[in-house]
Amino acid sequence: MAVENELITEDANPRDRKVFIMRIASCLATAIAALVMGVNKQTKTVEIGIDGNGPTRTTLKFQDQSALVFFLISCVGASMHNLTIILTDVYRKRFKPYDKGRYSAMTPILDMMNVAGVSAANAGATLMVVLATDGNSHLGWNKICDKFGKYCSYNIVAIAASYIGLTLLQVITVFSILKLRTKPKPNDILAIPP
Repeated sequence: MAVENELITEDANPRDRKVFIMRIASCLATAIAALVMGVNKQTKTVEIGIDGNGPTRTTLKFQDQSALVFFLISCVGASMHNLTIILTDVYRKRFKPYDKGRYSAMTPILDMMNVAGVSAANAGATLMVVLATDGNSHLGWNKICDKFGKYCSYNIVAIAASYIGLTLLQVITVFSILKLRTKPKPNDILAIPP
């Protein structure tokens, strides 16, 4: 039988196929979020009333805010994790002699770590977008989205894509944990009792 026919289709139940498709979608969503954030930059001439020198040419980049840099790194990490798991699922038959039950236990752990990282990054990036959109009059932070609309739009699209990827990753994590709930075999320390 050719390797193509041995991919995810053989010995896979419908839940595994759904998880595989959700993992591909999550990988694409977080990769799109990272790509959109990575190209996010806008240069514009604006009037800044502080120095009184007239209009100033200003460039906003995602690198100027550490929360957005963390967002990019987290989305790239989640995409790479999902891609690694996808490739491992595709070529599982080749790795089966070396597995010894570690793969099924490590996948949900790594999924949970990615959920934590991406959710923290989404929270920080969402806060930065809210501040850019509304400002904060108590702290004297002015809104900038009225002047840098493209920059803010890219941020919003990236965060929305990342939230889609995060939601899919949360569902994948639940299915990965439920997959561990199998009937324990004798001397199997990694199985969770029902």
